[in-house]
Amino acid sequence: MDPSEEMCASLAKWLQKIIPNNTRNISEIGDGVGMLDALIQIAPEHFAKLETKIKRDVGSNWRLRVSNLKKIVEAVVEYYQDVLSQQILEIGRPDVNKIGENSDPVQLAKLLRLILGCAINCDRKQEYITMIMEMEESVQQNIMQAIQQLEEVTGGPGRSSLSLLIWDSDTRVVKLVGDLEAANKAKETLTQQVQNLEQQIQVLIEEKQALQAQNQDFLEKEARNPPENARRQLDLLKEELFKAEVMRDDFKAKLMEQEKQMLTYQEKIAELQIAANDSSRLKDEVDALSESAGKVVDLELALASYKKRLENYQDIKRSLQKLEEKNMEYLQKNLELEEELSKNHSWKAQCDTYKNQIAELQQKLDEEGQKADKAQFNLEKLEARVVAL
Repeated sequence: MDPSEEMCASLAKWLQKIIPNNTRNISEIGDGVGMLDALIQIAPEHFAKLETKIKRDVGSNWRLRVSNLKKIVEAVVEYYQDVLSQQILEIGRPDVNKIGENSDPVQLAKLLRLILGCAINCDRKQEYITMIMEMEESVQQNIMQAIQQLEEVTGGPGRSSLSLLIWDSDTRVVKLVGDLEAANKAKETLTQQVQNLEQQIQVLIEEKQALQAQNQDFLEKEARNPPENARRQLDLLKEELFKAEVMRDDFKAKLMEQEKQMLTYQEKIAELQIAANDSSRLKDEVDALSESAGKVVDLELALASYKKRLENYQDIKRSLQKLEEKNMEYLQKNLELEEELSKNHSWKAQCDTYKNQIAELQQKLDEEGQKADKAQFNLEKLEARVVAL
């Protein structure tokens, strides 16, 4: 989901709150320098290496601005992958060319949204969440919506949902505490008003008693000597007495109304106290979940390490299997060679026998040759004798 321009403005206000000296307007935010300072503040161990790669005095040169933004996006994506173990989908990645050329608010909001995700998932996330809670309510709503969108662009719920839960819990606790304080102040105000009304009623009762006493005196005087002035004074006193009674009735009605309001506020205070206790319990659960999330991350890292070892073991196992197969081949060849060698031994024995036989035959042949030579010699001698005869 693409963020709105209103969300971009809220995220820009949030960034300005983090680094007020470096981000006075949207154009300055678009050069990447303010974002770099914010990222270094959020996770210096990861983003400090960008300090030497980002050019600060880029002015209106959009190519340098785009170059800065590309490096920032690459570093943020790497942070999500290496530290948060999350993959940013293509729909969540900003088009830095549009930001660098004309400060496109939608694309700028995408980038600021990713930086917001880094802030609410870093080691100092509670500090940044508290900072957001101190901002205007409309800005808080837009930022909360941006955090919800982070789950969509990172392929599912992750640490951002836990940070959102912590933020929501803290917001509810702060609101409940504020309501409780307001109710307590209202209770104190009503209590003071009730006390004032009771004092006024007491004064009116005393005035009524005094008027009744005066009236009684005038009645007695009139009974003895009813002059015209006394009658007029008596009428005036009766009128004042009537007004006092009317005021007393009004004050009684107001007192009853105040008492009803006081009871209502007391009930509301009791409900708020219960809600505050529930919120405190919820915050404890969220803290426990946060701690569990940290353990889950450690377990995921350990699991990844074991998976890597298992892959290495599988490679070793495959290599061992290949070696065993080669060993079997060598063993088979060895058996064949031994069999051939045994055959060669039998052939060698036969060859030795044949050699001996050949030697014997050669010896006999030599003897027969000598005999033949001797016979030839004798024959020649005989022929010579025959010729001589």
